[in-house]
Amino acid sequence: MSEDLPVAVTLPSPLDTHVAVWIERDLGWQVVDEGGPLAPVIALSDRACGQLPWIAVTDGSPDGEQVRRHLTAGALDVVAWPHDRLRIPLLAARVERGSGGDHRGRLTVAGVAGGVGTSTVALAIGGLLAWSGAAVLVSGGADVLALAGAAAAEPALAGAAPGGAAPGGAVPGGAAPGGAVPADAARGWSTGAGRHERAAMANRSAPSPVPGVPRLSVVGDGIDVATAAWTGDFVVADAGTAMTAETTVVVSRPDRNLDRACASGRPVIVVGDQPLSIRDCRRRVGTSLLAHLPTSSRVARAGLQGHVPAALPGTWLKELRVALGRLERRS
Repeated sequence: MSEDLPVAVTLPSPLDTHVAVWIERDLGWQVVDEGGPLAPVIALSDRACGQLPWIAVTDGSPDGEQVRRHLTAGALDVVAWPHDRLRIPLLAARVERGSGGDHRGRLTVAGVAGGVGTSTVALAIGGLLAWSGAAVLVSGGADVLALAGAAAAEPALAGAAPGGAAPGGAVPGGAAPGGAVPADAARGWSTGAGRHERAAMANRSAPSPVPGVPRLSVVGDGIDVATAAWTGDFVVADAGTAMTAETTVVVSRPDRNLDRACASGRPVIVVGDQPLSIRDCRRRVGTSLLAHLPTSSRVARAGLQGHVPAALPGTWLKELRVALGRLERRS
């Protein structure tokens, strides 16, 4: 991590002063103007800064919708000031690493059983990584394509920058920032065909861009070929119920399957609220509990309409964002 890293700070007063003083005094970074002679490498801001990578900084803890708004606007992550400030150099280091060559990462999500939400979690993680500026491919079966509404989009070039954008920088399907879906894209999801029927119409052997999430693509059939050819930053693999040595996280409902999840030795994401309470889950799983994602009608609706991850609630995205941070620190 460069001691003299040039950084732009574009935050409301007096937060901007507090942040600038801390990063110069404690981190040894240089606070510079965006239009100055020394170009910033990253910005600490409350809004998008053009093509400059940026970390959203909030005065105090953000709520779920604030996290969602910043991430869908392209923030690398959201940091609460002052108690979360030590994450800033970790996030900035990710930007520096990403500028130095091929650093493609792989994250494999497996479920202890079918129907526990593995595909939804994989797409949500892919969305968070894509909103942070990475080109991401989520690989899986027909469920992944159906949940993402990928049948409404044209096949993407592998690793295309910005990760599935159309020529000239247009977002596939006309998707708007913040997860809003314009009418022309929505028509592709409401032709009367069920979500699995729509997925069957897609070319599942080639990556397809996900509507509403620039830089995120999905692939169904031909997974091995597509992931090998992918030249983006991350591959998030939905492994179904196949828990192997390559599994990164395990997804489970809060039920008796938690014991099997714990036995895997992998971090566990719990989806749902019953029959076990979150307190009971923590007692069973202990430090392996990576995240708890509550039952939500918005999640169910997003899945049925093929709007995952763009229409997922902020509570889910906030919890998974924290989970990804924990994974990064463990690695």
